[in-house]
Amino acid sequence: MYSFQHCAHDGCPRYATSLSEYCLIHDPFQAIDEVLNQPLIDSGSFSNARITDEDFSSKRIVGSLFSYTTFVEVSFQRATLRNSNFSFCLFERCTFDELNCRYVIFSGSTFRGCSVHNASITHTNFSGSAISECDFTGSDLYYSSFASSHLTDTKMEDCNLRKANFFDSYHQNISFRWSNYKEVLR
Repeated sequence: MYSFQHCAHDGCPRYATSLSEYCLIHDPFQAIDEVLNQPLIDSGSFSNARITDEDFSSKRIVGSLFSYTTFVEVSFQRATLRNSNFSFCLFERCTFDELNCRYVIFSGSTFRGCSVHNASITHTNFSGSAISECDFTGSDLYYSSFASSHLTDTKMEDCNLRKANFFDSYHQNISFRWSNYKEVLR
């Protein structure tokens, strides 16, 4: 699991990466591209990064910290995510098709224009997230939490929503067609 070691730069509240005693902002010479190109990212710490146009397809990301990271046009297609923290991230035009995701934290994150077709996303936390213009068609969202989330212009069609938590969430122009919406927790 990732460590919560703070950056060694005096007064910096950010977490150090797993490559250095400094955060990405205070040690710009870190070669995170080398680590991100590996098929397995285990216990990595990469908070506050900006990742654009990367291919994480079929990667395994386990026990890693990516909080406050910006992802633009990144493909997570057929990737496996386990026990990782993506809280307060920004995901723009990312692909999560056929993702296998369990026990992951996306709380407080923003998703814009993302594709999440036929994914298995169970026991995952999206609480407090802003999700707009996304498509979750055919995904299994069993026991995932969207509590206090803001969902707009999004499709959750033909999804398994059994025990998904939508308590205190805001919906505008959401399609739950062919999903088992009667089985959600509200």
